[in-house]
Amino acid sequence: MFLHSFRFARSNVKVLSRRFIQVQAAEKQALLKPIESHPGVWGLALNRPQSKNAISVALLQQFRECLETVLYDKSVRVLILHSTTVGSFCAGADLIERRSMSQVQVTKFLTDLRDALGKLEALPMPTIAAIDGPALGGGLEMSLACDLRVAAPLALRAAKQAISRSEDLALETGLDFERATYETLLKTQDRLEALSAFKEKRKPLFKGE
Repeated sequence: MFLHSFRFARSNVKVLSRRFIQVQAAEKQALLKPIESHPGVWGLALNRPQSKNAISVALLQQFRECLETVLYDKSVRVLILHSTTVGSFCAGADLIERRSMSQVQVTKFLTDLRDALGKLEALPMPTIAAIDGPALGGGLEMSLACDLRVAAPLALRAAKQAISRSEDLALETGLDFERATYETLLKTQDRLEALSAFKEKRKPLFKGE
């Protein structure tokens, strides 16, 4: 009887532990997970589906922690940056959260974001951005910090143009050119469609214009 009770209790502990881990994962706004079908390939997932993965202070902090882990984990041979939500990549900074932030907090956020993008770009293993949906503002910068981007949006053309010119330009000039390339996207119909679709909570219809 005692042995049966012990086994039952141990079984319940395992179930509760598994549920606790699942809840923790669900609460994470950025998390690492190996892709079981491809040994050595890991995913860094953005996990704020309710806000189209807008970059909050918490998401940014967890994103940086994931990058720190990847940097020292030799089992990670390829890193794929992606969203847990179909049809969404990253909506840029969380403007709702930013309204309640002080200027000092905003400055620190931008500094931390730049540091994170630099760490992403400097990772020793190949990095791939799987862009499934709008990549706006800081989301676009995240994708540009990866070695490769898989997408269709005008943004890919702009990224390719910036990459092609980067070898011929000094760092600061290259960054200026990247910004100028980004500026051309601000006037496109696809960008306006992305913003309208986001506001209306529907899937965008991109035309490459």
